[in-house]
Amino acid sequence: YDHHPSRRFDLDVHVHPSVSRNLSGAGLSPITERNGNRRGGSSSVFGSAATANTDNGHDGYEHDNVAVEVSYLDGAERKGNDDNGGMETEKEGDDDNGDGDKMEVEDMPEREDSVMDEDKEDDTSSPISKKTKTMDIDDVNEATSPTRDVAIEVVDDSTDAVTPLITRRASKSLMSAGDSRHDHLSGSLHPSPRQASFQGTATTAANEKCILYSWGRGVQTLHDDGDDRFPSPLLEKESLPQQKEEVLKQLFQVSSRIGSKSILAVSTGAHHSACATSQGALYVVGTNVRGCVDPDSPEEEICSRPRLLESIGQIKVVQVACGYDHTAALSSNGSVLTWGSNEMGQLGHRRGGPSCDSKESLASFQGPTHCRPTGMLLGKGRRASAIACGNRFTLVLTTRMCLLACGTPSIAGYRDASSWGSAQELPSLVGLPLMQLSAGGHHAAVVTAHGTALVWGKNETGCCGREYPKELAVPVPVKIPSENQSASSPANLPFTDWAIWNNKDGLVAKMSDDVAIQDVACGAEHTILVTRSGRLLVCGSNQRGQLGADVSKVPTATTVVPVHHPSGGRFVSAEAGNAHSLLLDNYGDVWLTSSNGLQLVVKGHSVLAIAAGGDDNSVVIAPASTGGLSLTRQFSVEKEDDGMDIVDSVENLLQEISSNGANKQYACNEIAKRTEELLKYPSVLNSVFLDPRELEYMFDRLSNVGDGEVKQNIASAIERGLKIGLECLRGDDTRLMHPEAVRCLLLYIKFFDVCRDDGIVFDMRGECISLFCDVILSVPFEGHKALHGWALNLYPREIFAKMLVQPLLRALNECLKFSVDENQVSHFQPSRQAVPVIVAVISWLHTIAEESNLASPTDFYSDGVSQI
Repeated sequence: YDHHPSRRFDLDVHVHPSVSRNLSGAGLSPITERNGNRRGGSSSVFGSAATANTDNGHDGYEHDNVAVEVSYLDGAERKGNDDNGGMETEKEGDDDNGDGDKMEVEDMPEREDSVMDEDKEDDTSSPISKKTKTMDIDDVNEATSPTRDVAIEVVDDSTDAVTPLITRRASKSLMSAGDSRHDHLSGSLHPSPRQASFQGTATTAANEKCILYSWGRGVQTLHDDGDDRFPSPLLEKESLPQQKEEVLKQLFQVSSRIGSKSILAVSTGAHHSACATSQGALYVVGTNVRGCVDPDSPEEEICSRPRLLESIGQIKVVQVACGYDHTAALSSNGSVLTWGSNEMGQLGHRRGGPSCDSKESLASFQGPTHCRPTGMLLGKGRRASAIACGNRFTLVLTTRMCLLACGTPSIAGYRDASSWGSAQELPSLVGLPLMQLSAGGHHAAVVTAHGTALVWGKNETGCCGREYPKELAVPVPVKIPSENQSASSPANLPFTDWAIWNNKDGLVAKMSDDVAIQDVACGAEHTILVTRSGRLLVCGSNQRGQLGADVSKVPTATTVVPVHHPSGGRFVSAEAGNAHSLLLDNYGDVWLTSSNGLQLVVKGHSVLAIAAGGDDNSVVIAPASTGGLSLTRQFSVEKEDDGMDIVDSVENLLQEISSNGANKQYACNEIAKRTEELLKYPSVLNSVFLDPRELEYMFDRLSNVGDGEVKQNIASAIERGLKIGLECLRGDDTRLMHPEAVRCLLLYIKFFDVCRDDGIVFDMRGECISLFCDVILSVPFEGHKALHGWALNLYPREIFAKMLVQPLLRALNECLKFSVDENQVSHFQPSRQAVPVIVAVISWLHTIAEESNLASPTDFYSDGVSQI
């Protein structure tokens, strides 16, 4: 992938049960040889593949007739609709010169169905083995496009079946850490955390069937018969479990066009619904309000049956979100397509916005409607990992844990005409390691990697977890009542819901499971929170029982109140519509809110995912067989590693170097690249190193790796990463006031401890240290208080001076160095201008040290100051 001969391509190969599982040895080795030596006569980018050896005795393994085919997915594709509305794709390209889109398979029998039609995915009835094999493909042609996707097909000649499989792109997969919950009023399909991951896993074959249940308002939902379906009164009439099951199957199971698909993502809203299949095709249904269903169709046209949206072309969709009158789709390459109404700029593209010199009021300006699918402007280098749509706004979570918003000013922020309609980062959320997001009617919520929920927007019913004010212009943390106060020993941190905990290596800061949020769902006027311990917490309006509590007892909750599981289980995820909520528990059962409390609607089906939105619209995805996983995709997505992935990869590369592993130079270059990547994204850095000793250990190993050239490369990477990361935190409107946003400033200090011996050049002009001190001294009061709390509680005496004081003293001494020439003229370092701000930061740390005796006065001694 990086044009390096040692780069690994890890391909997950799934084997039909009738085929022998032992594919190592001759079964897979004919695919490629190392160092670019190809087999056979067919020329391709990865070399030629061959059928497995059928001689059952020559190498001690058993083999059946199995061919492995590698093909690219980014070539020109021809699509055509079959009788069932499926989309058939065919690849085009010149396979003779190695640049074609499809790789020839040596001795492979000709097949007309080598690329499987969506509707033909139902034809193979046999289950697919969940066992996987990993094979390395080292034969990488220099001309290989780094953005091409790779797909694998296993052809079983004994059964005449073709099974498209899932592969991961060689570098990365689209979803970043957490693969979190996504959107809620828009009713995105919401997987259970019991699954390996959302957006498809590579452990189940794509033709594993699932059962789709749908109910709600007529044509707005996926059951495509135009009838309103409501489970509550129907199921209450049936007393026996088998009778309830029969009612559920007959009235709510979708058996039409969508019911035959393998579903990857679903969203349902006020006027329409949409779903993405495991092959990336997008189907839409509902009333075409301002073009939210299909902008090429007439206004208010009713699409009564799910229709393939052809205007997005060959783009593979991994997630979809439905707003009030607009729709957003997340593609496999991390871009976001939006269409429908852009009256409030909710589509995220500037088209049709007010002119910068116009005197027209932004409050009264309305953008165009019936906008065709167009990519949102996310900014250079940004790629999306999750999306959510509210009534008139859109939220985008990037792979680097920052939130972009556009649309309603109370959510996306008030801005001038020049930035109207563009997705921008909220200044008050800069630096927070965001993992999940949810969009309600007029309010929104995000959840950090550590479990803090922040809510903002309209708060007329207390849906933001507080009674006043009635509108929150900036995200504020939700106060979560704890069930286990004693568990916060030995010490509480000076900010909400955090505590110091004992672990095997010492003390670490984290939130307890009974207050750490793992899921959030926003409705029209209510909010649902689920903690890691399975508690259900609710706030907002309960007029129709949407909170899951008895209406007569809790008409409205202006603060967060708990709702207990009726059977004593644990909730794992939640979804919310306008005035109803759908809950999934650890048994795989689904609960629906009602005026009398929680009602069990689907039991014993090991449900995988739920979705809710609009007026009573709900979708439930369950596997056809017990234990099956059906949220799988048949196309590759590109992944960007999260903070833990980056740290782990650096540790693994350091270990490889220390053990004299092969290709040491490559490992050293990769270490420098990963270290820079970690530092230039404050949000990512804030998601790791809750125990500062982990950073100390990693930095000490970084400082001792390789020769002078390697150390210089790492020092230069650290300098570049620091500059970019600190510039992100120094924005004009940035307010670092949340504890989880400022913690990275203390982590950055250690990286100024780079050794300058042996000619290592680092921050010669003092730009990095000046920028750092500038940021830390301009932090507002709330952020300064949080920094004080982190430094006081996370850095005990044995590491306080080593990690917070000594690196700054080293930088101070470097800035104070000077030389005297033969004319007795003193020449000072260009970085000398940074001395005053460095001294100011050290003085602040000295105050903290004196407060709790964390360092001795000699720890602050500076040789450079003594020489003045």
